[in-house]
Amino acid sequence: MTRRIIDLSTTVRTSHFRWPVERRLAKSHDTGAGQATWAGWNVHAFTHMDSPRHVDPAGFTTDAISLDMTVGDCAVLDLSDVPANSPIEGARIAAAAGHLRRGDIAVLKTRWDERADIEKPGFWLNARWMTADAAQFLYEAGIKAVVYGRPKHCCS
Repeated sequence: MTRRIIDLSTTVRTSHFRWPVERRLAKSHDTGAGQATWAGWNVHAFTHMDSPRHVDPAGFTTDAISLDMTVGDCAVLDLSDVPANSPIEGARIAAAAGHLRRGDIAVLKTRWDERADIEKPGFWLNARWMTADAAQFLYEAGIKAVVYGRPKHCCS
């Protein structure tokens, strides 16, 4: 079986309205040191990983996330019928998860990135969100990770 690794990254843009990016030259060829650019932005901006510590004070932090935890078989849960500005509830996740296996990466396919522009406030103000019971369902299903954001790049 041939495996594909699919990049679901969101491009880092220095002009994003929600996530300002600071860039500066850290080293330059003029000083004989080679060139290096320093960039800084909020760690919850663009493409990022949340560790359990994000929601659980006793959870592990991102430095404990291994590559093995982020790569593997996935199950796409089609949630594209969930309306804008609405919760994704546990019962809805369960209805879409018939093919989800223990150890899978759950890809939550909402198609929101096709309906709203990430560069505009409406994307953030009207996005869907997962409820605690939905997260609990996925946890109890024994998944490895959750992908939420840009699944159109992998699963049209």
